[in-house]
Amino acid sequence: HVHGSFISAGDTRLKGAGAAGIPQIVAPGCYDLVDVVGWQDLAKKWHGYPTHAHNRLITSVVLREEDCLMVADAHLERLTAASGPAALLLPLGGCGEWDRPGADLHNPKGLQAFMGRLLDGCPDHVELHRLDAHINDAPFYEAALSVLDRWLDAGVIPRPAAGA
Repeated sequence: HVHGSFISAGDTRLKGAGAAGIPQIVAPGCYDLVDVVGWQDLAKKWHGYPTHAHNRLITSVVLREEDCLMVADAHLERLTAASGPAALLLPLGGCGEWDRPGADLHNPKGLQAFMGRLLDGCPDHVELHRLDAHINDAPFYEAALSVLDRWLDAGVIPRPAAGA
């Protein structure tokens, strides 16, 4: 929604849980792409941007550094408004399979700008977890599960009833 695509989770993404005080474990995913309808002409605003045909229905536009910063700012705005516990996990090695070093859409400058903005602007009430890992690798999911387990043990998140 930040960049105006019809393919979007909408303006309320990352707002509802925070407004309701529901605990959130947040991580960015594919912050560096905007998916657009693949069978339509590319909007003029995206001319000159690299694209990737995800499939015949979706084309992914690769964002520039300044566009990635806008996505980071949207994350920070929503995390700042969170009224409940929140943890931000930042996988410094990348946030999508296509952005690994050597992959088609690897964008180290965009990644550095995005992560830098989140690291510098993370609200004080949000647990910040800086991870030297890619989002699809074991150290990332182990860190996410560690936060979840700690919150379960502390009663931040209620344990499900037996058999549920």
